[in-house]
Amino acid sequence: MNKDRAKAAFSAQYDLQTVSIPMVRAIHLALERAGHDPKIIFDRAGVMPKIMTEDRARCNAKAFSRLFSQAIRQLQDEAFGALNRPLKPGTFALLTQWMANGINLEDALKRAEQLFAILDCGIDFELVQNESRATLRINTGNIDDPVGLFIQETMLTTLHRLAGWLIGAHLPLLLVRLGREAPQHSDEYPRMFRAPIEFSSHESSLDFDVGFLDKMTSRRRHEVTEIVKTAPLGLLQHSPMDGSYYLRVKNILRLTSQDIPKLPDVAAELGLTEQTLRRKLQLENQSFRNIRNDFLLDYALKMLAQNQVSLDEISLKLGFSELSAFNRAFRQWTGQPPATYRAEFLN
Repeated sequence: MNKDRAKAAFSAQYDLQTVSIPMVRAIHLALERAGHDPKIIFDRAGVMPKIMTEDRARCNAKAFSRLFSQAIRQLQDEAFGALNRPLKPGTFALLTQWMANGINLEDALKRAEQLFAILDCGIDFELVQNESRATLRINTGNIDDPVGLFIQETMLTTLHRLAGWLIGAHLPLLLVRLGREAPQHSDEYPRMFRAPIEFSSHESSLDFDVGFLDKMTSRRRHEVTEIVKTAPLGLLQHSPMDGSYYLRVKNILRLTSQDIPKLPDVAAELGLTEQTLRRKLQLENQSFRNIRNDFLLDYALKMLAQNQVSLDEISLKLGFSELSAFNRAFRQWTGQPPATYRAEFLN
């Protein structure tokens, strides 16, 4: 992918991606607990509080990023009040800069372990390894609390993305253990981490091949400055520059201007056979069907927010033979028909 195409993919990624409602609810709760009016912050970010009543509703990633950043600014705490002391704004930037000074990934993660120990904020972080596997263990306290759970999973996701960004490559995970019980949206977790998920575990941790610890860090000072500027969106979402087939497929889907490509078209674009592409996605715990369905949902949500685009036009653009087929698919994705979603969104 050339630079212009990559930049377009980066922009399109944030136009179309969405996040699940429990993350939005956690921020709403954190603001309420701190004595702030969540409606004011939500309005500034362009997020409707009403969407929190729908378990299967989605929030646009750009709007969520604004909400995340403005809530931190209001709370003056990057942990949203979930830890035993606030993480002052700038803590994430300090962590990124500190880890970027590591020689290799092992050194970078050891630096993170040292920083959390110095901060003494309630984040227990540990890197352990054996002959074949390395494990990152993270404990932020009470995961029975929605805000505490949100922060712990955010830390897991952020550190995974940050580790991959530091070595300039996707860091494939062998297993993700989560202390929580499997939630209603549990099917999102394999896509979030691209790895098998073990719920109700005795710990929250990430396993990966121990060989990655020797990978040299490859980021310069100006790159560190830029990634800090894009937080949290830059690391909470997958980086379009990583070499995974998951991202390559998503970027091809996002950049289409005509009919949304199907498996044969995407495989041809990547110079692969359909069978080879399926196999490569399977190695990343993904499937073309799931990636394409996620894209169709995100695209549909974006179009439904524009009243001038008819349901028939959206249905046709998404490749459905008739409107009733689109209605059935959208109801399966969100629990409500597209016309109802549009009416609630626009009101």
